[in-house]
Amino acid sequence: RYLGTYFPRSYAESFCIFSNIFHNRAYKSKFSDKRSISILSIGCGSGGDLMGLLTAIEKVYTDTEITHINIWAIDGNQQSLGFLNTLLDLFARRTTKTIKYKLCHQVFSSMASLDLSDVECESLDFIISAKVICELIASGKGLLDNSYYDFAIKLLPKLSDIGLCLILDVTTRTSHTTFNPILMNRQINQALRDLKIFKTLLPLSCFYYGEQCDIDCFYQKVFTVKHSRFAADKSKVTYRVLGREGLAKAIIS
Repeated sequence: RYLGTYFPRSYAESFCIFSNIFHNRAYKSKFSDKRSISILSIGCGSGGDLMGLLTAIEKVYTDTEITHINIWAIDGNQQSLGFLNTLLDLFARRTTKTIKYKLCHQVFSSMASLDLSDVECESLDFIISAKVICELIASGKGLLDNSYYDFAIKLLPKLSDIGLCLILDVTTRTSHTTFNPILMNRQINQALRDLKIFKTLLPLSCFYYGEQCDIDCFYQKVFTVKHSRFAADKSKVTYRVLGREGLAKAIIS
């Protein structure tokens, strides 16, 4: 049931977001001399968002552009990691790219407790986290409401010069605080102000106005997905794509 409903939504969201970026000529040119890329997925689950990213890479980048993909995926659910292991094994058999992956079983109750010692890479090309931070906020019952900020402060410095970070979440709210898009907007803007060398790539409004924005913005993107269980499955999410300032400006130009 999970792979027939939640998985295709996460897959489609990630595929559409990254496929759009990969077709940008300025971004695609950054990979002209880069044959190997690295991906970190935080709270990967069964890997819908990760498989969407891999499919976008497979679609846009030829074997002469990217030949090796190294993946680290972290989650606290052993059964979900088992599903992801099967999917990655199938993907590795069907692609001509060399795929190496390490699945890390880790239960983390906050961003502070997230252990990245298994990630054998100091410079990551993609960091993705989909519908995970909302779970930390809900379980924290008021103690972890700053988790979007904590995520950005901890993970963004690990991006390579051409790296991108996708933070995606549902647009609901928990009982003790406001809606996730509003929390994300406040906290990511503050994290970028504190870090200074990173910038929002998407949404475009945040690229232009994020530094001075003090509005409780509710950003929502609706994806319509067709799959085996629904002909028109609506997925409502909020997200930010972040990178180093020079990269973001080059892409937007």
